Amino acid sequence: MESKQERINIDKLLITELSNDGTLVRRDILIPHPHTSTLSKLQDMSANPNRSLLEMQDVFKQDVYSQDEHNVCLVHEYNEAYVHPASYPKLMSYSEYNDIVSEHRRNLEHSKDKNGRKLSREQIEERLVTYILSLKREFLAQAERYILAEDYISIYRQTVTLDALKIISEEKIGWSVYEHQPNQDTSFKICTNFGYGRSAYFRVSMCYKGVEILPYSHVVTYAIAKMEDLVRATRNYSALRENWPLAMDFMIETSNMALQNEEEFLKVWLKNEIDEMMSGLRRICSNPESMIARYEENIGKKTPYLAVRNFTEDEVKHYKARKDEMNVSLKSSKMYGALMFLDNLQSIARVFGYVDDALVELKNLALSIIPEITRLVSSLNMELSKLKKELGAEKFKLKSLEKQLIPYAQILERLYIEQGATSYEMKSKIEREFRVENNAFNKLKNDISEQQRSVWKKEAFFSSRESFRDNLVSQKEMILLQVQKIS
Repeated sequence: MESKQERINIDKLLITELSNDGTLVRRDILIPHPHTSTLSKLQDMSANPNRSLLEMQDVFKQDVYSQDEHNVCLVHEYNEAYVHPASYPKLMSYSEYNDIVSEHRRNLEHSKDKNGRKLSREQIEERLVTYILSLKREFLAQAERYILAEDYISIYRQTVTLDALKIISEEKIGWSVYEHQPNQDTSFKICTNFGYGRSAYFRVSMCYKGVEILPYSHVVTYAIAKMEDLVRATRNYSALRENWPLAMDFMIETSNMALQNEEEFLKVWLKNEIDEMMSGLRRICSNPESMIARYEENIGKKTPYLAVRNFTEDEVKHYKARKDEMNVSLKSSKMYGALMFLDNLQSIARVFGYVDDALVELKNLALSIIPEITRLVSSLNMELSKLKKELGAEKFKLKSLEKQLIPYAQILERLYIEQGATSYEMKSKIEREFRVENNAFNKLKNDISEQQRSVWKKEAFFSSRESFRDNLVSQKEMILLQVQKIS
């Protein structure tokens, strides 16, 4: 966890640059804060009930700013949603300020408390003070964000002109691609999408001699791997500002190793990665429970990566409750994941040549689990057929109960007409009173509610089992398709 003095892009800018010997090095550049005095005054004034918003604005205006809009996430985190550019704060005139405060007072004068009583003068004044304080806090937040963005942009514009610069810790909102080539054989692509919530990402792709390097071992190292994301980049970090050092250090380590010792680079980032993946696949195919025991050691632990995660406690409980079928599912999902790397692995085989044996073994392991997947799918088909019949019977029972409501519905309709009930609220009130007076109707309504819950529960269970079956079928088809490409 970084100390407050080391906040990335607030207190320091991170850069990676090319040294004289051709290697990459990381350097931190302190970010000057020429508006520190102004910001400190604004913070003190915000907490002081005797200082007004207009006075805070006057202090803010005395400093010098570009007044440009800055398309940066600061101070929001990269994975927050609906992040807008940092804009110069809107300044209110004396009349505008008085108008909104007066309007809020008038609204309070017509408001009531939770018991339906008009607010007292003391309550109005108390709530008005709270509102005025919120205006000051809102302005402080806008001013603080703009000042930090202004300071970041200022040092950023000076830094991007450096001849040796390769990478800089970015803040840009939205989709961006940054590419650099530290040497003839190595290139990097950094893809980001900051400020878009769950759609945010932070990816680093490394290409060596025309071959993209991927995180092969991750498919077995972590319990859950989202392969669609895993195959997109060498490193797929969570969209967090704190991951800039990880990303930069990864690029520095791999680039420098590839430049200085190709044999060691190929061993560490290709051979060892692929060997680890194959070792994990062997273990999963021969003794899946031992691999689950490994995963269980890391329950709930966070990773810096977006495409992989560890098991949750509930997932482990589910695994143990359905151990036999989950063993097959683990084999299927991990083999499916490994074969998603196939095109890339075959590129490695063409360029570097030493993964041919791994490909043959991968094919044999994949084919060895097909009979298990087939048997499990067949068993699930029989289970689903039985569940479908049970669900049909439950739905029929529900419809039968609902038919018994018809006479009561006619009675209620007459009551609505007699009492002039036209709104939902009035009709609901009449029905509630009718239920109190009529035990048979009340019991029928309760029975219908209980039966409806039973149907929903069985539908959800059927849907989950059907989805589980469909995933297995899809994985089996993909496995068979991919192994045909391996000669």
